[in-house]
Amino acid sequence: MSSPELAVVERFHLPEPGQTFTPGVELKTFEFVITNKTMKQNLQNQLRLYGLPVNGTKPNLLAALREFSRDHDAWFSLFRPAKKRKRGVHNSRSSLSTKRIATQFGEGDESAVIAYKSKKSVNRVQRALTDQDRTANTDWAGAILEALGVNNDFSPASPTKQRRTENTAVEENSAVDNSAERDEGCSGSRTAMTPAPTDSEGLTARVRRLERKLDQGLVAVLGRVDSMQDALSSQIRPTPPVSCLATAESAPSPDTSPPHVEPVSASGQQEATLALRVTAVRVSATEPTSQHTETHQESIPAEFLGIAHLDPPHKEFTFDIRYIPDPPAINFSNDIDRLFREWEVSTLLVINGHGVPVKHWGQFYKKAVGAKDTAWDALKTKWGKWKFIVEERSKYTDDTSFWHQFSTKKGERLRYQQILNRIASARITSDAQDAANARLFFGGNLEHPTANGAFRYTRSGKSYVLTKDSAVAKAWRTLLTTQPIVAEQWEALRALQHAVLPDSEQ
Repeated sequence: MSSPELAVVERFHLPEPGQTFTPGVELKTFEFVITNKTMKQNLQNQLRLYGLPVNGTKPNLLAALREFSRDHDAWFSLFRPAKKRKRGVHNSRSSLSTKRIATQFGEGDESAVIAYKSKKSVNRVQRALTDQDRTANTDWAGAILEALGVNNDFSPASPTKQRRTENTAVEENSAVDNSAERDEGCSGSRTAMTPAPTDSEGLTARVRRLERKLDQGLVAVLGRVDSMQDALSSQIRPTPPVSCLATAESAPSPDTSPPHVEPVSASGQQEATLALRVTAVRVSATEPTSQHTETHQESIPAEFLGIAHLDPPHKEFTFDIRYIPDPPAINFSNDIDRLFREWEVSTLLVINGHGVPVKHWGQFYKKAVGAKDTAWDALKTKWGKWKFIVEERSKYTDDTSFWHQFSTKKGERLRYQQILNRIASARITSDAQDAANARLFFGGNLEHPTANGAFRYTRSGKSYVLTKDSAVAKAWRTLLTTQPIVAEQWEALRALQHAVLPDSEQ
């Protein structure tokens, strides 16, 4: 059975997607033909190019495309930006920068023709390679293979050909270096007997000279930086640094004097430059930071001064909030043992040359500090979970005891979220018990005078009594810690309970 013949049903004149609009110039159009074999997907793809709705049946899509083809004013929507919020008074031609430029350099040419690019995406057709492109690519690939001593079929070339290639490269480099030296010695003057170099040779010589000058300049800059560093170190008053919260052994300081540079040939300049850079990085990374990174409060403007309280010792740690780095991208969910170590002693975050323990990160990233406005929003949830686990760990003598409690019957360690869930469940039970103990001790009256207002809080100028078990339990534990008399009375009450009531009834 033969397929039905192709029949034209309708023709639409539509603007070409992706074109640029110039005022006064008509838009380019093309003819979109609807046949009996045109599918709904074809209509949706065309409507999508113009940013029109693509939902509905095929007749509805045809009607939308027909209406768009007739409404020429709607075509200009392709060049309008998406509607946003209400614009302010200082943007576009009314912006302050535009007014300042007009004041300094005068008004622009109003008669200039402005073209507007299409705001709608369009499928780009990949450019096909021409015969000239293919020939150039083939020649380039052949030259690379020949330079590497490899045949076109990727088989190793004969030793004779490899030696010939190496000798040719050495001769070319020598010729280029000699021509460069002649250019520098002759100051641009040539005799009639000396042939002028070709354009490629002249360009190569200039590049080599530029490389040598850059290498020499780099060596000089490194020497001056080291000299300035030594001078500044001698002027800064040595002060005992705030506790460097890392306990690693300090490596012996290397010699910070400018490295001695031996003359090298043109072929070895790149290796020498790389060695100098590596040496400079090694010196700056291993020398003591207490002499160069100590920040004094007097040198920081008041509006950029930040103060943290690290321990030990309990002293103010000043820093410049403008130079606080982004929070370290670290996640301890797969290495909880490392969390226990980094919580107290860490170099993941280094401020003024001092490692900051994870437990103190909030002093540098909270909004009140003003260093990073949104950093704490992204960090506080994760940091709070870390604190949740570390506080539970502090109840045990060592990591082994902790993992003995948070392991399965088979001895497998619980996962990160499982640990959080178990701690949360245990804390809910503990808070409920402590809250019940507090109410029992005070006879159900948390406003008892003996409590000294420990179970009250103030909000909007009004005083309220705590009702949540978690809040009551926290206040009760604080009261037992700070009020020895209450703690003694509570122990006496517990002893009386044990003496009067059997263990099964307590």
